Amino acid sequence: MASPTDSDNPLFQHNSSVLSSQSPRRSRCVSVAIVLISCAAVGVVVLLSQTLEDQSAETQVLVSSWSSALGNFTNALAGTPTACEQLSTAHPFYNTVTSLRSTIVTRASQLGNVSCSDYKANPNAHNGKQVLLYNSCLKNGTFRVITGAHVQLQEDISFNPQSHADWRRNISDPEYAGAAFRLDFFAAITIEAANVFLDLNGHTLEQHRAHRLQQRFYANVELASAPFITSQGPAQFSTAPIAVATRCVVADGKIGRSSHHGIHGNGNRDVLVENVEFEDYEVAAIALNGAARVVVRQVNAAGTATDVPVLGTYSNWRFLSPFIQNALRLSNGASPEKEAALRNASTVLGELAGQVYSDVIESGLQTVNRSAHPDAAALFANEAGLVDGNVYGLAFHTQGAAVDGFRHADDDTGRGTSYDIVVHDTTVTATKASVHEVIALRNRQTGVVQKGPAGDILRIAEIVNITTGEYTGHALANAQIALAALVETLPATLRRQFGTLGIDAAIAAWSGSGNATLSSLVENGTYEFLRNGDTMFHVNKGVIGIRLDGLQRARICQVTVNGVANTGAAGDTRVLPGENSTSAVLYQGASDGGHPNQGRQSGYMGADTRGISLAACSDAHIARSAVMDVSSAEGWAHGVDWFNGSERGKLVHTRIANVRTLSAWRSVAGSASALRIPRAVGVHVGAATEVLESHSNVISRISANISDAAFGTLCTA
Repeated sequence: MASPTDSDNPLFQHNSSVLSSQSPRRSRCVSVAIVLISCAAVGVVVLLSQTLEDQSAETQVLVSSWSSALGNFTNALAGTPTACEQLSTAHPFYNTVTSLRSTIVTRASQLGNVSCSDYKANPNAHNGKQVLLYNSCLKNGTFRVITGAHVQLQEDISFNPQSHADWRRNISDPEYAGAAFRLDFFAAITIEAANVFLDLNGHTLEQHRAHRLQQRFYANVELASAPFITSQGPAQFSTAPIAVATRCVVADGKIGRSSHHGIHGNGNRDVLVENVEFEDYEVAAIALNGAARVVVRQVNAAGTATDVPVLGTYSNWRFLSPFIQNALRLSNGASPEKEAALRNASTVLGELAGQVYSDVIESGLQTVNRSAHPDAAALFANEAGLVDGNVYGLAFHTQGAAVDGFRHADDDTGRGTSYDIVVHDTTVTATKASVHEVIALRNRQTGVVQKGPAGDILRIAEIVNITTGEYTGHALANAQIALAALVETLPATLRRQFGTLGIDAAIAAWSGSGNATLSSLVENGTYEFLRNGDTMFHVNKGVIGIRLDGLQRARICQVTVNGVANTGAAGDTRVLPGENSTSAVLYQGASDGGHPNQGRQSGYMGADTRGISLAACSDAHIARSAVMDVSSAEGWAHGVDWFNGSERGKLVHTRIANVRTLSAWRSVAGSASALRIPRAVGVHVGAATEVLESHSNVISRISANISDAAFGTLCTA
């Protein structure tokens, strides 16, 4: 059932009977009407233009009454300029950012060009020059741009460094010895300076297929010296403020295959991404946190990868492996039994991973051959080919990692760090995923979530016999637990090298005992299960075409979002050992069994889909755009979603069509459930959220398999 904050008894349900039409699976529409909607109790005023196609008598009456009451608005609003016509006049930064390319090219043409090897040898001596980039420039690792430059690709580049050394960095190479590369090559190119133009020059920059498998944490272009700001991320990537790209341009080509992002950055200023096609990304085409004065125009985000060979468990293994080797090196015979146990667990896990590589890279299969390698397939195979975590086409967020719940206007963290964002003349298509839930285990006394050294969750629901509470395990969990047991024997000063590692002795003892059960540890209040997370304990948020969180002054103009789909299942409501029979399905949020960082949203969020999401945004406008074909298999499907205290929003001259939820699941009437009733909504306006202006929009074909769960517009308390 719906949550308290997003109830299925809204203050206003706009024409749900008409939009449901004669069949709950279909809505039809077409004559224009304008209506003023006031949700005073939640401080919302919406001016809505709705197009209705149904020719029933009921529809004709509604259209007639709206037109007679509010017909005067039609002429008044028809000539109102939209955000698209005002970009260059109302936003001075727009002209400044869009002229960056010519400024950088002009300077480089005066200074001349330089080879990549000469640039790397002495970047300061070649500040501002044109740098010619070939595959050979990246054979040893990331190409780092640390001074102003016009960096121009001379050929298609497929990034595959150190393939002879397990794709790991050479720690003796001073360029990669720092903490930023702790988890190896997180980017093909880093831009760490001002006045840089990455000129794709009609070529493609992509991650090689083998590197995509082995480096599951990556961006083709990182607009900073490290992937996270200080004190964030699955490891300590920096102890000082990171260097970030400012006055930066990426343009004129294709950015292809990536295990995470096409372009990623933190804290950037004055950025232009122009005339770029993105494809086969697994998290987002562009993801910028805490960025300001950004223009994305003439971009085609052509779709997330549909050939992802492995689940998040494989990433867990790749992160885990170097920590295992380091622990064995540091222990060096001091704890022979625990060392032997870790070596054995690592060997088994490594053999399974080797089978993955053999099938996917050497044999060219889409995923693991289940008949030939059943154990490897059970742990790693992704037969659906879709990403098993949250996915976005474009994502703009306040400073810091966008891994927790949606921002809320009451949250001061990062406030004011992301502003003046323009997405113009851009298409976002085929954003697809099958989001999985990974249940975590937390020690209630210490607050420690049981996980490995790189944020990798101990996947508790997969390693316990649900009936008996006994440890069943698998190769990944065995290695995580064995690592924790050995690291516990090291001096405290050395244990700090093991990141987020935290698996209690009680859990290790449970895994090694033939008669101990998890039930008693949960029943006595020592441990609790946490839901609504993924394999890295990120909050599940589903699939979103364009995600805006905590932004001030955003403009979405002449943008098409088409094909946003989430085939992920509803949350896991099995009763786990030690739980009471209802706790698994009755949790609402952070305080009673949901993810501790999921914020104001209630229940399971991973099955949801949104075309455009605007959380805690101020002065965000959408104009002359389209949001089409948004679908969720088991959750909510929202075309445009304003929520969490967004204010001064505008939606004009925009079409929203084909928004649907496919599930017919319904909770027992009157019960609260983590699994909310699936619903389809053209435009949703959440509690304490303000949309000041909405006109000349067309909302059509909003459908659900539940007769009263399809809404053209929905305002919730």
